Amino acid sequence: MIDYLPISIGLLSALLGIFGKSWDENKQGIKRITTKGWITIFIALTSFVFASWTIRAKNEKLSKNADIKTIANQQVLNGVNYLLRDLVIPSKSNHTLFSQLKDTTYLAKIGQQILINPDSSGTIYNGINGGFTHSFQLHSANIKYGQELMNDAIVKYSFVLEPETIVLINNICNDKFFKEKFTLATNKEDFEFAIYEYKENWKNNIVPSYTPRSYLGLYYFNRIDEGKGKRAGNFKDFISLMDKIEKLEQYINGDEKNKLLISDEQ
Repeated sequence: MIDYLPISIGLLSALLGIFGKSWDENKQGIKRITTKGWITIFIALTSFVFASWTIRAKNEKLSKNADIKTIANQQVLNGVNYLLRDLVIPSKSNHTLFSQLKDTTYLAKIGQQILINPDSSGTIYNGINGGFTHSFQLHSANIKYGQELMNDAIVKYSFVLEPETIVLINNICNDKFFKEKFTLATNKEDFEFAIYEYKENWKNNIVPSYTPRSYLGLYYFNRIDEGKGKRAGNFKDFISLMDKIEKLEQYINGDEKNKLLISDEQ
């Protein structure tokens, strides 16, 4: 209602101008202003004050929303950080980071990461949600936390986030590869068997003792680097997911290609 106040005052002022005389030509100086003239001046000044106050209030709200939007976008980018932090070395730019994650030679090296700790005891890896015995637990926890950060940003800041940002987040979280493979959440039995295989091979002096189930490459790329089942695998679905994540990062950062996403400090 308060937005209509300056308009209403302006209308009243106009009506007074139509139906009343605000200037007495028979008098001199300020005395020429009639009572209705003073009323008109008062109404005009009041209208100006209220209009100025309304504009200032709206500008302050826009500024506050811009600050909140910056916070929301940073939370989304932090979520992306946790999705990718175990897959890349600290990078000087997002462009370099995503170039790595689409380079099949680099991805083949990623695939050689060992995901289990054969001793199955102790805290070997530390993450945002505590300590972990196995590398796959850290991977999975970081990805889960990254997804939670992005979804939480939608819940808390949907009133300032761009609709396209929300769509791009949903494209990532609903990606089939993301849900079925990237999170490593569905492979618990595989990892348990990998530990069993390692122990059996170690007991029987079989080298290497690690089997394909121990390596990230089997789960992300269906890749096996050694042995009778050696195969090159397929990087298509992984790269497709990286494309979706990069689109989200680029949409938020715009042309700020050198804005750090993952760095040594994080």
